[in-house]
Amino acid sequence: MRTVEINIYKFEELSNAVKEKVVNRFRDNNDTPFLKDDLEEELNRLLKENNIEVINNCDFYYSLSHSQGDGVCFVGQFKYKKYRIAVNHKGHYYHYKSVNFEYEYYEPYDKEGNEIVMTYDEHKAISDEFSSIYKDICRKIEKLGYDIIETENSEEHIKEDIKANGYEFYDNGDIYHQDEGKEVNHGYYETRMVESWINSDDVSQNFWLNIARNHYINIGKKNKEVATNRLAETIKKFHEEESPVTAGVYADIINDGLVKVGWHKIAESLIDVIKEECGQLPPP
Repeated sequence: MRTVEINIYKFEELSNAVKEKVVNRFRDNNDTPFLKDDLEEELNRLLKENNIEVINNCDFYYSLSHSQGDGVCFVGQFKYKKYRIAVNHKGHYYHYKSVNFEYEYYEPYDKEGNEIVMTYDEHKAISDEFSSIYKDICRKIEKLGYDIIETENSEEHIKEDIKANGYEFYDNGDIYHQDEGKEVNHGYYETRMVESWINSDDVSQNFWLNIARNHYINIGKKNKEVATNRLAETIKKFHEEESPVTAGVYADIINDGLVKVGWHKIAESLIDVIKEECGQLPPP
């Protein structure tokens, strides 16, 4: 038997060059998994602010990588004033110009049952008005998205995240894991239990499918394994942070179960679902 001693460092104990390396790595691996939720929340606020009611199937798309065709758009059926407006996606991009609009009266018949025909001038007026509001909403959400990404990728925010999660490092900047060097048995029961909870209801299932969709669209088409690994880390981190206890015997029991979960297997299953669906989604 032999004993090997290694030095483990807190972030502030690393050399400046290694600190920069760590910050850049965290920035490169940041896929902002909750960005879509933040932007959808802002979309709902702006729709309400502009007195636009969602009638059915409001879907939301975005691409925010400072590339050609990037932006934000949302589609669905909406009620605005006395009109029913259908917004449909077109083309290969996600921005306010990548949709078309269809207008009709919300109540298309008068009291006698006769169809009300919209005049050209009225159609043009409502089209100009609504498309202007739509453009403004999309631009505001796009700006918010870039602001969130910039904030999360800032050096200050990354350092706060490192400190909050108690990360420790080797002298070369690689993250030290407390269970490193131990044989970890990914338990069938523990993995199936997490999968069952993820798929326990539509809200939970859609939550994780949306995150998986973002990973696949932004990364997975080029490198599925990278997308799967990052999604696995996101799922693992989420469940560790949701643990109801942080100390004592019950915390040890919970942590022992979490160590056995096959996070990569769960992530791979979600990515495979999105890969099959991707042909039915508007292309990025």
